[in-house]
Amino acid sequence: MAQRLADLGDAAVAAGAEALMFTCSSISQYAAPLADRLGVPVYRVDEAMADEAVRTGDRVSVIATLPTTVQ
Repeated sequence: MAQRLADLGDAAVAAGAEALMFTCSSISQYAAPLADRLGVPVYRVDEAMADEAVRTGDRVSVIATLPTTVQ
């Protein structure tokens, strides 16, 4: 998976992308290493949502369908 995302990231940056967005939380763990490798921000759609939940809630529950999402 890491190599596939790196290949796609390389192609996106070569085509002029200035940032990438991961829209699936099951691959979020690849965002930071890929951003370092590519030199562009790699945003995670789930990160802002989780930050807001922690900021505003006293208790936060997570329901996930894949173990990689919880990680």
